Amino acid sequence: MRKNKKTRKRLTFHSLKQVSRLMFAFLSSLIIIVNCKEEEQKKQMEQDTKRMEAFFESFDEDVETLAMTNLEPKIAENLFADYTQKAKYREYELAIAEYSMYFNLDSEKVFELTRELTNDFSEPLTITIGRKSFTATNAEDTAMFITCDVWKDIYNTRVSEKKYNLKKEDYVTSEEIVHVKYDEKGNIVMRSGLTFNQLLGKASSALGKSPALALAISDHESGHRHSPQARNKNNFAGIKGSGVPVDFNDNNPSFAAYPSPEAGTIYHAFNLERMENTFSYNNLYEFASIYVWGTKTISADNWYNDVNHQAAIYASNEEYYFGIPEEKEIENEIQLALTKKGYNYQVDLD
Repeated sequence: MRKNKKTRKRLTFHSLKQVSRLMFAFLSSLIIIVNCKEEEQKKQMEQDTKRMEAFFESFDEDVETLAMTNLEPKIAENLFADYTQKAKYREYELAIAEYSMYFNLDSEKVFELTRELTNDFSEPLTITIGRKSFTATNAEDTAMFITCDVWKDIYNTRVSEKKYNLKKEDYVTSEEIVHVKYDEKGNIVMRSGLTFNQLLGKASSALGKSPALALAISDHESGHRHSPQARNKNNFAGIKGSGVPVDFNDNNPSFAAYPSPEAGTIYHAFNLERMENTFSYNNLYEFASIYVWGTKTISADNWYNDVNHQAAIYASNEEYYFGIPEEKEIENEIQLALTKKGYNYQVDLD
């Protein structure tokens, strides 16, 4: 399985030429897609195109400047460093905007908080989880888990566990829940275009945890994501504890609720890490004692055997169950960009 240290082509800005090619290809794809849409969407795309052209104009000037053979080395170095920093800001800004959307958070506030915590993105983000810590070393991992941790901090009622001292009214943009949707095969549909398995695999791998184990626990606890908690609360792992106010009558408040399917998926992986490092549950049988606590319908042995068996199946071919093909990732990038703009269009590049 390809880990979260991606080999896929993203806007990482390691190469100026690569950036130019990717940005142009991405823009061209969007224009082709949106040309088929209504007039209002065309106008929006025209505005986006003008902004993109302005970017390229500035970009070309930078390339020309850096290419000048008679330019003082120190000046060229400073110009390139300045451009690289701007590129890094944009990369983090885009990633944080995506994951803030999933947790109903103000992306600008999260962006500024992340800048502060990482010393202007020059240092890795370290999120303290109990006695140990998780270190994010790239934009997507950082965005994924800072938004999750900020959301948890805001809604955690235990003051002693709060790390950032955030105010809900400053960070939370909405307390309505985005309910889960299923495709014709019964699979959860994510706004980014990823499947549940793919997003869970990405989050688990970023934390250094087993995607196979995370999926097997979810299977058992949520009836393969079709339990009332999964459908109504985006709770795909039977997690109990504090949650968030949502737009339905909660007849079972002991189960936590999450703002979106993406948030519930990420929090499941995040919570497994937290259980392991905060409460020292280091093996599957110890997890069983938590998940069956208080129930009269299943023993820890039965829970362990069922989850362990299914996890072994998933672990035998993680690429098949959790992998994301390169062409699918490009399609997902375009789908996500359209979703953020409010375009109701299903991307299919086949």
